[in-house]
Amino acid sequence: GTVIRPPAHEALQVAAAVHEIRPEIPVIVTTGNAGRMDQAAVSAAGVRHVLQKPFDMQSLSRVVREAIASTGGAR
Repeated sequence: GTVIRPPAHEALQVAAAVHEIRPEIPVIVTTGNAGRMDQAAVSAAGVRHVLQKPFDMQSLSRVVREAIASTGGAR
């Protein structure tokens, strides 16, 4: 996968661009400031999951499985 570390508003712009081009690709955002993110903007950008940092591998694995399942992919 690609790791992009822009400010939150830019991350949502990137997510929205990905969603516009390929809406079937689930976008997962990781952030240390999930509480500060505007949930309406997150949803509008097509973000499927926001994962709060720090996170453990179980949490990451769960979110990735949920994202894949939401696309109808393998579990």
